[in-house]
Amino acid sequence: MLFYQKYAPSSLEHFAGNKEAVSRAKQWALGFTLGTPGKPLLLYGPPGCGKSALAAALAAQMEWNVVSVQLPSPEQKDKWDSNLASAFSNSSLFGASNLVLVEDVDTWAASKARSAITSLLAHLASPRLPVLLTASDAYDRSLSSLRTHCELLPMKAVNSADITSVLSRITKSEKLAVSEDEIRAIASNANGDLRAAICDLQARNPSASRERSKALFEQVRTAMRAPTLAATRRLQVSLSERDTLKLYICQNLPLERPDPASLAAALGRLSRADVFDGRIRTRQYWGYLRYSSDLMLWGVASTRPPAAPAFVPYAFPSYIQRMGATKAKRSLRKALSAKVAVRVHATTRRAADFLPLLQAQGQAGEPAAQQLSAYYSFDEDELAGLLERAPAAKPKKSAAPKAKAPAARTARKKKAA
Repeated sequence: MLFYQKYAPSSLEHFAGNKEAVSRAKQWALGFTLGTPGKPLLLYGPPGCGKSALAAALAAQMEWNVVSVQLPSPEQKDKWDSNLASAFSNSSLFGASNLVLVEDVDTWAASKARSAITSLLAHLASPRLPVLLTASDAYDRSLSSLRTHCELLPMKAVNSADITSVLSRITKSEKLAVSEDEIRAIASNANGDLRAAICDLQARNPSASRERSKALFEQVRTAMRAPTLAATRRLQVSLSERDTLKLYICQNLPLERPDPASLAAALGRLSRADVFDGRIRTRQYWGYLRYSSDLMLWGVASTRPPAAPAFVPYAFPSYIQRMGATKAKRSLRKALSAKVAVRVHATTRRAADFLPLLQAQGQAGEPAAQQLSAYYSFDEDELAGLLERAPAAKPKKSAAPKAKAPAARTARKKKAA
């Protein structure tokens, strides 16, 4: 079980960070019990700040049942309106109230679910139940009509001190062999994302029973040749290693799958895993991680034919090699584009389109090159990179002044005598 699920706050007292948001959410919830219900509450903030965790902790403390409303799939569009009406009705077992939870509502417009948003707005106008929505950016243009029906409650990124406290508590409870310095480093690198910090802590745990100590080539071999689904699930890959592992698998699949049919099946499942990773980034819904991991590991391993090669020398991903070889060139291009963007009043990406024109102008002659350098504030290395020529050699310092020093000291000694 993932640590961020296992150690999710069970009440508002155990919630880490965002004390003001927690206090306001509690007041909002108490209004329903006192007969003064408020407007639907829209929590918004960066990923990992605890929007979903706050909703779950609030429901647990108020003894509400959570009814989650998800973006309708193409197969559910016909029944979605009736399901939505059922979610907003107060018909729960044992007379308990429901908390309607609508997560990542800012991604609905990106999914072109206009009809779903319209149906949702009809229920938000006069809700009979507490309704809580989450979004990364509440001021997205697509949410303009929804904002008028909601009370906005911002949530900030969790500070590193609160993250360190949570990680220390998990480390003590799980008896992990992780030092305080490592915990502080994880908290600092999380940039306020508590969920990512907890996942990194679980991935770095050296005493867990999973195969985290294996080298990357061993992980690739397991992904290629694992005999069962359970074998791939014992291999835990940290979030920072997922993209690298995908590149290794993609690079070496033609060597492991010489048969075109099995190669096509493996690449199809690997590409499907990449699709789910893209959805995680755009929608910030980490539930897709289970599908992505199974497709990337067991989905690829299950395509191995009986007559597969016994030994394959794995190769380093060519994509990483190309990116490493062009790193200096890309950094130079980015620096040039940033300086050009200031002069042409455009974005850095748009300014990059002007670089071939400036290169042609600068190659017309040295006066034109110096004029470009003065106008765009290029230094010598940047100008040389733009014109694809070697930078001018810097003049060496003369050693003559050092030679005069002994003579000067001799003259001073004679004068003193």
